[in-house]
Amino acid sequence: MNQPSPKKKVPKKITPNYLKNSGLFYLQRYIASSHQFQRAMRRKIDRSCYVHTELDKAECYQWLDDVTEEFQRLGYLNDSAYLKGMLTSLRFSKGLSLRMILSKMRDKGFSEIQVRDALTILEEEHADLESDPDFERQAADRFAKRKKLGKYHPTPPRKNYDQQLSSLARAGFSYDICKKIMDDHDKP
Repeated sequence: MNQPSPKKKVPKKITPNYLKNSGLFYLQRYIASSHQFQRAMRRKIDRSCYVHTELDKAECYQWLDDVTEEFQRLGYLNDSAYLKGMLTSLRFSKGLSLRMILSKMRDKGFSEIQVRDALTILEEEHADLESDPDFERQAADRFAKRKKLGKYHPTPPRKNYDQQLSSLARAGFSYDICKKIMDDHDKP
């Protein structure tokens, strides 16, 4: 009754055309920054070069750079639009702290300066819509609502005060903001 194990799929040999088609297929499935795109394609190149030893990895990386530049020129990879969309989602929908946003965006290939500049522009755009100009507190309130903490915590309580406070702190909010969110029981 032992089934033979399926053979591992052998990676295809990298060519400029294959890399371009593979990149297009990747971008049809995922929204990515240029850094993420290159990281994913480099893994594909590394796997292929491991099997196909006649390939020159440096040449394959050069092909990848060419494909990346072409995709940027065509608008398939747009880092500024990607950054704006991610920041809008992380800050205004998910309610993440500045620290968490910086950490997540660093993993996606953006510098702290790029993120802070883009976030400042976004917050200025949203300042007209929001009555409270303290965006970090608003983000903490959104996070608390999403995670059912503080004034949003159900009755009977699932977590005690300190556990809820810890959840906010682990999300990267300052102690003062965490205390304000937890002690704000005036609103339902």
